[in-house]
Amino acid sequence: MRRWPFFRNALLLILLVSVILWSVSVTAAGSGRLTPLSAALREAVSPVQGGLYQVSEQVYRLVSYPLQLVQATQRERKLEQEVESLRAQVYSLEEYRSEAQRLEAIVNYHPVYAASYGKLVAGVIGRNAGNWFRTLTIDRGSRAGVAPNQPVVTPDGLVGRVLDVTPDTARVLLITDPRSGVGSMILETRVPGIVVGGSAGTGGISLTDIPMIQDVQPGQTVVTSGTGSYFPQGIPIGVVTKVVNEPAGLFKTATVSPFADLNRLEEVIVLVPH
Repeated sequence: MRRWPFFRNALLLILLVSVILWSVSVTAAGSGRLTPLSAALREAVSPVQGGLYQVSEQVYRLVSYPLQLVQATQRERKLEQEVESLRAQVYSLEEYRSEAQRLEAIVNYHPVYAASYGKLVAGVIGRNAGNWFRTLTIDRGSRAGVAPNQPVVTPDGLVGRVLDVTPDTARVLLITDPRSGVGSMILETRVPGIVVGGSAGTGGISLTDIPMIQDVQPGQTVVTSGTGSYFPQGIPIGVVTKVVNEPAGLFKTATVSPFADLNRLEEVIVLVPH
């Protein structure tokens, strides 16, 4: 308890000095001139003020850094979301562009050989690409006028023929199916042959029964001949890639690459007789 008067007096002294210094500073500010006492006090206090300023700057940086880090992380996440959104938009635009190109080709499909046929556009809704059978299912059936053995094409070339139908769907036998056989010929030379599906597992097509004396070269175009089959004459089938003589020596066989991309079909055209 004896120390209390000492502390009380010290506090009063500090308060008194503070009031005096404040009064001096106000007076100096009003006159625009520093008194010797004010100048001395400023000189004494300046180092302390500088130190306090540096300490406050360090404290501010220390406190604000985590906040800045959080804000930067939030901006990065937002940018990543915007990038993903833009990617999705680009993908959608590419899909629309691709679909528009396919549909434009179908609309502009007016070959001479299809003059006596109506064009029925169908979407591919399923496929069977097993080792033995190669078929696909389309979303048009007997209600729309689809019937067995009708030709199925794309603007690029022959796809196959209708195998069987239901009221709202149909199954298409692809030209790559081993059961398929299409009367064909070489466009440039009119050399006849039969395009058949590849053996199990190959998924290709070949032009067979070509007489040995006939000249067939890689790069020549194979089209339907219109004889002995369900297809009108002139439908493009593919291009000859290789010619092989058969062991018996009477015929030769040509490997053919189809024009239609049979593994990536999304829409096809069924040729319906008028």
